[in-house]
Amino acid sequence: MVIDASIWVAAFLKKDAHHLESVHFLQRLVATAVTVELPNLALAEIGGAVARQTQDSVLARAAIRLYKARPG
Repeated sequence: MVIDASIWVAAFLKKDAHHLESVHFLQRLVATAVTVELPNLALAEIGGAVARQTQDSVLARAAIRLYKARPG
């Protein structure tokens, strides 16, 4: 399954309007062992969105590391 970077960003940012929905969606995917695909460009999209919304480049790099460490 291919998932848009906005789902990952919303799951990472607690203040995002769709945070809980995104977290629950990703948790269901993990629980059902669905393989998730994301283009390499999405890493830049995730990092860029987190950095813009938080003004925190360290947090943006953490979001990328978290995505890369995901199961499946």
